[in-house]
Formats: sequence, structure tokens, C-alpha cells
Amino acid sequence: MSNGVEIAKNELAMKEAFLSQSKTVLTNEARFMKPPCLRVGLEMEAALVGGNGEQVSEQVRDAIVFHHPFSAQELGASQIEWRTEPIRIDEKGGLNMLVQQAEDRNRFIVKSANQLEVNVLRSGTNPFISIPEIKRTNKKKYELVPDHHNQHRVRKDTLIGHEEKVDVGDAAVVSLLSSLQCNIQAKNFIDAIDLTNRSMMIGPLIVALSGNARFLDGTDTGMADVRMTAWETSHDVRDDDQRKAGKALRVGLPDRYFKDMADYFDRISQHPFILNDPDHALPIGIGLFWQDTRIKVIGDDTLVVEFRPVSIQPSVEEDLAVMLFYLGRLEWSKIHNEELLPIDQVRENRALAMTHGIKPFQELLGIEIDRAEEALLSEGVDDSIHGFMDILRDRVKTGLTPSDKVAKQVKLVEGIGFSRQNALLCVFGLKSFAMSY
Repeated sequence: MSNGVEIAKNELAMKEAFLSQSKTVLTNEARFMKPPCLRVGLEMEAALVGGNGEQVSEQVRDAIVFHHPFSAQELGASQIEWRTEPIRIDEKGGLNMLVQQAEDRNRFIVKSANQLEVNVLRSGTNPFISIPEIKRTNKKKYELVPDHHNQHRVRKDTLIGHEEKVDVGDAAVVSLLSSLQCNIQAKNFIDAIDLTNRSMMIGPLIVALSGNARFLDGTDTGMADVRMTAWETSHDVRDDDQRKAGKALRVGLPDRYFKDMADYFDRISQHPFILNDPDHALPIGIGLFWQDTRIKVIGDDTLVVEFRPVSIQPSVEEDLAVMLFYLGRLEWSKIHNEELLPIDQVRENRALAMTHGIKPFQELLGIEIDRAEEALLSEGVDDSIHGFMDILRDRVKTGLTPSDKVAKQVKLVEGIGFSRQNALLCVFGLKSFAMSY
């Protein structure tokens, strides 16, 4: 059997298994019904780098993961993820519990890294690593999935950037991208779809406030947050006709809102599964569906809506502020039965937010933060929410995202004669850098 025939056979088997497993979910809707509440968990990703910005080895990263069961490997050999437990923040003391756990687990990761003379880089992009020099985690899926997209990419225009350009024509570039994700427990199928659609609509507001991914491969892209643009471009396997027709990628925004859970599963099934493990076809299909917001099936009785377009923030307090804004704005949308914007308008807002950050939305964002705060308080979230919203109000007042602040500092340091690499090392506060003029 030729390799091509075997791949086609495996893909068919995976699709059949996925459709069967998703049908099991769809025919057991009652099992997934939960009482209404704000049960949320956070996931944070970051690069681990040495004092001169170098990649650390997979063995060093894995040593940290070994000691912290709430952490995990990522595509990049020097990339790590850690998470909180799902916690109800609409109960008395719930927000404080989430805050405490997020701070504690962040501190544990940083302490373990520092003991190994490694730094945790809180940036949505790792600016120090050249894309051709990326080292991937030694797992089959981290070989097959990026390679599939590299082999099937038709488009040649893989340069991105608003000021300087960087070539992201290698799908492994995702290993240089670090996100901040929020998971919300849905109360039923209808709620999961509603939360997903509303999350996609309001996503540009959160991205505008949180841009923290400007420098990639030593290049100043000039974008407040280039992370999703890099992912979409490097994973675009559409042919020219499909691109002209606006066929949706498996990354970013869909071409239309989701109608119901059957529609959601159907759209996942339209993309190649790449990996061959029919017993786990459902989580594999969902895991390779990198939409800005997606629905995960946890066990056999829980649906979780995962919000994904935000980059890791410069501090854990800012992580919490950004995601509390998201949760509050989402609750406000639900409470007021806000009409969904046309998806093409959302796409335009998203592009504007990723490129220019706060400034195009500056007048609006003050109102939106007030709405988010009001909604969370009405749902019983502790009034300590005020301090987190004030972090974001300060951003709106200055009009500066974390990316803007980094770029301003880098240009200042470059202006006194430092190289780009050394300026970045200085601005990100790494332990050592060569003062070369």
C-alpha cells in the first residue's frame, strides 16, 4: 500500500470515528446539563529562555513539568503551559481563590525555572529565536501536525508585519507563540454555542486591550499582537480558489457563527485529522480546531468553552485583569441579549485590534470595562474585581498595550547604540546581555 493510500485510509477511519463519537455526545444531551454558574479555569503558556535568550533544552523544560502536575509540555521544546483548577468565581471568596491559585502556580513555575537558571518569558511571542532554529518537543504529533501544514501549504506569501516583515512559512512558528486561555463550564448545548458565538464577537475588544506579541524572530512587526496572524498564515493550506472564496481556516474565526452542536462537530470533521488514533478521534479533532473560541468535551458529561485569542500578559495580575474583563463582558452580552455583530464586521474589528491595539477602540473601551465590571458584580463576583478593572482602565487612559510599551523601550535602548537582540534582552529583563555598540 502506497503512503498516500494509507494516509487516505487513516483519514477516513478517523473521520468515521469522530462522527461516531460526536454522535454519542449529541444523543446524550441530558448528560451534559449543568446548573448555571461561573466556573472558570485559566491556562498560561510561556517560553523558557536562558540569560541570553537562548532556547533551553527539552530536558530542562520537562524537569520543571515533572515537579508540577498542573503544567504540561507544548510544541516548542522550551515551551511550557500551566493552569488553574476550574473554580466558581460567583461564590463568596471564589474570585480570591482563583487569584490565589493563579499567583501561587505562577510563582512555583518561576521558582523552579530560576533554580535551573532559566527565565520565564511573559510575552506572546518569543523574539529571541530564529524560526529556522526552532526545536520541537520530541513527540510524534509535534512532528506530524506542523509537517502536514508545511507540506500542504500552497500560498507563497508568508511574509507578515505592519512595519518590518518576518517570514512565517514554517508551521513550527507556533512554538514561539504563547497564549492566555480561559475555560468556562457551559450549562448545556445551547449555552455552549451561545457562549462560543458571543466570545468570538467580543474577542476583538479583549485583544485590543491585551496586545503583547509584537517582536518575532528579532523583527519589529509593528503589530500590537501578531500571534494569531503568524498562526493563520503558517497553517493556511487553502488553494487560491478557496482563499478567494473565503473558505475558513481551522485557525482564527469561522466564516459564520455556529448554529448548534451538530454544526460545530460537522465543521471540525471537514478538516484533516492528520493523526491516526481512532479511539481518541473526538479530542484529536477538537484539539486541532484552533478557532479563537472552541468547545471542548471533558469526560462524558461536561462541555467547556475555551477562549483563545489572547497572548500571555506581562504579569499574573494582568492575566487575571484581562480574563475577568472577558468574562464580565461576556456576561453583559448574555444578560442584555446583545445582538451578534455580522461575522465580517468581527473579522475587521479583530484585524484592527491585532494591528493597532487600544487606540482605534480607546473611547469605547472605557464603557466596555464598566459593563464588564457591572455584570460580574451582578452575578455575585467579589468587589475585589475593581482593582483588576483599574489595571485595564490605566491601559485605556494611556492608550498603550504591553506591546506598545516594549516597542517604546526597545527603540529607546537601540537609540543609544544597542543591537536589536541586546535591546530586547535588556527590555525583557533577562539576567545577562552583551553591551555591544
